[in-house]
Amino acid sequence: MLKNFSLKEFLEKAQVGTASKLPWLHTTQAGHLPAILGTGRIAAMPCNVFRGEKLTYLFVGRPAYKYQLEAGETPYWLLPTVFVVRFQTDPKIKRLFPFDSGAFVNKRLPEYVTFFGRETFELAPERESIGRVVSAFFGDDQSYVKRNPRPAEKLDDEYSLTPRHAAVKAINRLYAEKSAEGFDDRAAAIELQLETDIDLTPENLLGVVMPEEYKRDREMVKIVKSITPRIEFYECHPISGNSYFSAIYSAVNTIYRKAGIRL
Repeated sequence: MLKNFSLKEFLEKAQVGTASKLPWLHTTQAGHLPAILGTGRIAAMPCNVFRGEKLTYLFVGRPAYKYQLEAGETPYWLLPTVFVVRFQTDPKIKRLFPFDSGAFVNKRLPEYVTFFGRETFELAPERESIGRVVSAFFGDDQSYVKRNPRPAEKLDDEYSLTPRHAAVKAINRLYAEKSAEGFDDRAAAIELQLETDIDLTPENLLGVVMPEEYKRDREMVKIVKSITPRIEFYECHPISGNSYFSAIYSAVNTIYRKAGIRL
């Protein structure tokens, strides 16, 4: 039967690398920190996209997850906190997508992508799929983190794309449109879903980013430092929550440097 090629089919047939050393990042509201540190785990939660499932969401390499913040000054407990994880033995991945699946389902991505069914973009649930996306569309981890995709013409020529590779071309265009109104970095970050909790152990946790208000809680800071030496605080100001994302990205990059990850 004649049909368009899925992203998974393209990546499995293309001669691309499969290696990626990037950590995975989980972002949540800082007000959840006491419960997370108290239990020692990031718990899988009921999902409103894949209904009936409890999932833990992460993004590869970047703290791309964003949630709706109230207008005006955002209190510190509603600001983002980020857990940077890297496993010695990866947990079983439930699903992988080349973008935020929630943004896709809720039509926050452009029509040239949502024209296709969600299954067109679902990847094989294995770490090698991450490396294939990075290699095919960006070339290397550094270009992926900085969102510098390969030119469309180069992708077309190297992989001899045909009209039936429309979904592949749609992803490349999505990655390239950095300043398009209506969708943000969630459109160009690899999403992975786990069905399991994430245990916060020294082997799993590279670092944590949190609002500076939590620096005053010595017990919380002590717990974090017992798991990882890499804790980064960002300053709180009387501004809207969306204004903090640049500081959060900088804090994550600092954790990378301290962990010896060179990008």
